[in-house]
Amino acid sequence: EIVRMLIATMPLSQDAAERVAAAGPDSSPLALKLYAAAHHGDERQLRGLLADGAPVDAMPNNWDATALHTAAKAGHITTCKMLLAAHASVDRGHRWGQTPLCAACASGNLDMARLLLGAGASPELPTRDGSTPLSVAAYLGNIKIVRLLLEYGAELERTDGNATPLITASARGHATCV
Repeated sequence: EIVRMLIATMPLSQDAAERVAAAGPDSSPLALKLYAAAHHGDERQLRGLLADGAPVDAMPNNWDATALHTAAKAGHITTCKMLLAAHASVDRGHRWGQTPLCAACASGNLDMARLLLGAGASPELPTRDGSTPLSVAAYLGNIKIVRLLLEYGAELERTDGNATPLITASARGHATCV
């Protein structure tokens, strides 16, 4: 409840308001509040911010990701559904290229991965270091997510710059993924 109150009443000093305005639309008060609401899974606050026209694909300057990315990473399924319904980009990566799907895979969240793939997320988009959702799932030994990604067309032979997912899983001792 305290978090909701803080988000709803986030004041900006004149100096902060000027810095936000100079930084551009990704730092607007609505974008900042939307990110915070998504991070905390505050559906009521999120609904109001979306109705007020908060930019769903903004990446506020203090954070490196969109609201969808942070909600996916935190496992907030309903929040992600709301953002997707508001036309959030399912494949927009954060500063280092990690997509919401890759974040869900790194968190081991099968239901989130299924939701994002069902919404059209690409199982192939790599991060800047070459990691794909499949290479992340193989690295972690999450066979359920590996199978799901393969069902959605992830390439088994694609390397992350060093190895294929099969080699990665084998090297990490994840026999179920091999």
